[in-house]
Amino acid sequence: MMKSLRNKGVAVILMVALMWSVVVPMVSAEEQTKVINYISLGDSLAAGVTSDGELGDGYSDMVSAALNEKHLLGSFTKEFAYPGLTSQQVLETLDNSNLQEKLKSADVVTISSGANDFLNNVTMTENGPQFDMKKLIEIMYGVQTNLGQTIEAIHTINPTIDVYVMGYYFPYPHLLEKDKEPFIKLSKGLNQVLASAAAESGATYVSVFNEFGTDAKDLLPNPQNVHPNKEGYTKMTEAFLAAWEKNQHENPPVYTDLPKDHWAFKEIMYLSELGMLKGKWEGEFQPSAGMTRAEAAMALVRLSSEGDIDLTDPGYSDVPKDHPAYPAIATLKSKGVFAEAPKFNPNQIITRAELSKVLVRGLEIPHNTSVVVPFPDVPSNHWGAEYIHTLSSYGIVKGYNDGEFKPRMTITRAEFSVMAYRLLQMN
Repeated sequence: MMKSLRNKGVAVILMVALMWSVVVPMVSAEEQTKVINYISLGDSLAAGVTSDGELGDGYSDMVSAALNEKHLLGSFTKEFAYPGLTSQQVLETLDNSNLQEKLKSADVVTISSGANDFLNNVTMTENGPQFDMKKLIEIMYGVQTNLGQTIEAIHTINPTIDVYVMGYYFPYPHLLEKDKEPFIKLSKGLNQVLASAAAESGATYVSVFNEFGTDAKDLLPNPQNVHPNKEGYTKMTEAFLAAWEKNQHENPPVYTDLPKDHWAFKEIMYLSELGMLKGKWEGEFQPSAGMTRAEAAMALVRLSSEGDIDLTDPGYSDVPKDHPAYPAIATLKSKGVFAEAPKFNPNQIITRAELSKVLVRGLEIPHNTSVVVPFPDVPSNHWGAEYIHTLSSYGIVKGYNDGEFKPRMTITRAEFSVMAYRLLQMN
């Protein structure tokens, strides 16, 4: 992100040690005997460029300090992280034989990759940053491909290493509110691509968008610089430590009712490991059970990446504030996804037509006018025709063998998983 730098030695503050003691419980003597060899790869955030444009202590330095404080650090290096690297260039660093040797004995690697692919296409004007939207799909595809290949290459060198993909914060908090929206969407889109690539490649995605928010002038104090200050890097460090600690105690989900030859096994496990879907009962996913309207709302909010939560009362008498799906239902209602009505019917199984409308409106999927997929049971005057044809044109939903869509048929949890998986593969 920055080209002209001078080294600056900045001691990691004592608050990192305090933060570690809060985020990470005391480990046992047995756990303490295993030290962690940690490598930080990627762009200027991995290298530690600060808000004043100098090279200092970033999140990777703070992570290593926290590990060292608990006598868990074996070794640490960020020598292969460079400011300004694109996702392609991060991938190319793996050609370095010295890095390959270090990766063979490493236990943890963090990656910051993808932001420069976007920033290199941002033009700064007197009216603020401008982005060439024509290049969006190409950039998204490039980041997802390069990051996936980076993770795959690392796992080829060291199959047992734990890979963490660091998400990105919103970099323009100093913009006027009216100018932020397109860049907020770009930031969320990038993070969704990173999360998807990480999940597909067996890595852990570390979200930091919500930790910063969209008005973090205190964490990004320099309007001319997109890098955080010490407090901002501390937020990123806390997010990593929380994800790392969670991984120490959680195994991948195993469902007793989901054999590996189930037709939706890959999609269900993908979404489960990404945290977008959970088992219905302990040890069971219940793939053939109907997807309720409440479950669909919660999954949709997770699917839309790091969207803002709006807790404004949606006005449904059967969705009290202590309902587990209240935040999701309220958020989607505020965005116009759900209509005004006396009741929401959260336990009612959602139909194929209803879900089509919810997905298109909730994820703001553009109508694909270039392809028309006719279903004999979905005439043009059907209330859900626009939504059904949109999803069908992108290959998200398909008709049955008889050619019908069956809009009134209910959706199972397995069917929803397949649809959600296909949506995540869209650029």
